[in-house]
Amino acid sequence: MPLITDEATAVRVLANEMRRRGNSTGLANFARLTLGAHSEQARRLADIAEQVHDGADIEDFEFAEPEKDTVTLSKNIEGRTLNVELKADRVPITTFEELVEFYDIDLKRWRPTKQHFSFWGSAERPNFNIRASFEEQAYHSLAQEDREALREWVASIAPEPPTRPEPRPLEGNGNMLEIMIADLHAGKLAVNGEPIDASLERVKAAVSDIINRALHTTDMWGLDRIALVFNGDTFNDDNGKRTTTGGTPQESGERWQEVYRKVRELLVEVIRHCWVAADEVDVYIIEGNHDRERTFYLVDVLSAYFHKWEDVTVHQETLRNYIDWGVTTIGLAHGDEMKPIDLAMTILRETNTQGKHVIEWHLGHHHTRTEDEIHGVLLRRFRTPSPVDDYHNRKGFTHNARSVMGIVWNKERGEIASFPVTFIGDEA
Repeated sequence: MPLITDEATAVRVLANEMRRRGNSTGLANFARLTLGAHSEQARRLADIAEQVHDGADIEDFEFAEPEKDTVTLSKNIEGRTLNVELKADRVPITTFEELVEFYDIDLKRWRPTKQHFSFWGSAERPNFNIRASFEEQAYHSLAQEDREALREWVASIAPEPPTRPEPRPLEGNGNMLEIMIADLHAGKLAVNGEPIDASLERVKAAVSDIINRALHTTDMWGLDRIALVFNGDTFNDDNGKRTTTGGTPQESGERWQEVYRKVRELLVEVIRHCWVAADEVDVYIIEGNHDRERTFYLVDVLSAYFHKWEDVTVHQETLRNYIDWGVTTIGLAHGDEMKPIDLAMTILRETNTQGKHVIEWHLGHHHTRTEDEIHGVLLRRFRTPSPVDDYHNRKGFTHNARSVMGIVWNKERGEIASFPVTFIGDEA
């Protein structure tokens, strides 16, 4: 596409634009999209404009003669269809890639469906006609809907913390309750046809049972803190395509919007329950191989919901995190990426273990309970509360128990009690 003016005038316009912006960021794009320069020409004129802006004399530069050719452009969007056309005499755009760059088309959003290129005239006077059509990818629209729904939900609530109920539970004596929920896989299609509401209600009841047992066991002295951990694969899929983060298709039941909403509401209710039972609540939501993107959304929206609650902390780091409690350090990770020896070395490098007598990793991913010890670092894997789906049924992975685990940690003595809630069939 020829410049809409001569090159010297274009440089003056660019220099003024740079003064207005205060920097040269996007100057070449401005020359290309607004003034009509082709890519190489836009970069050259932007470079000259920077020098003129810095005090160089514009008369010291040589400029090409103005092009006198004409160009016809069109760009229109109808629903989810984008159509573009460029018809010109001498024009440097002769490939699909150059057309995409010229119109600044986001190929992550728009998928090409039709392309047409025609050429006529002589070598001295060539003519081009370039047309292309694009279709908006469904996933882009779904992801946008997801983000907008989150923003609206947070803006509409974000409540002030209520007054704590009286009387308070037993006063704490250096005890922290860790509640471990690994591999929830909310939304997956279970072979027994269990709806998501039943699955989430079971988890909520398990959390309540663990808290009550921890508070009222005769040798307990109350709770200073509750660490609520959702340790990876909280969601069965990660996007509107119903795949994991890596693209593996999943058999999911309800619409992803409903699954997300129900899990979000479950977390809010469970966190509020923990807040009633302990002086402080720390929430750790770790990403898994199924749900890295959705985990970010969930942490983001819960942080906004509880941002006025001084004694509720929703931790932002989702890859791995650490709980520090007296003589104990606990690493949290899903357990799908790192080898055991690397986990052991990582916790020693990333945390201060001086004075620590208990150093552990708490992991998920395998849907089974195991323990391994490497160089004094205990690696525990926890069971899933999730019912069996078709994949695990076909593989014969149907015999492991399903559970949610509660562990009480004392600042001076480490682990002092555990409260597993094991699901038998469809009952806890």
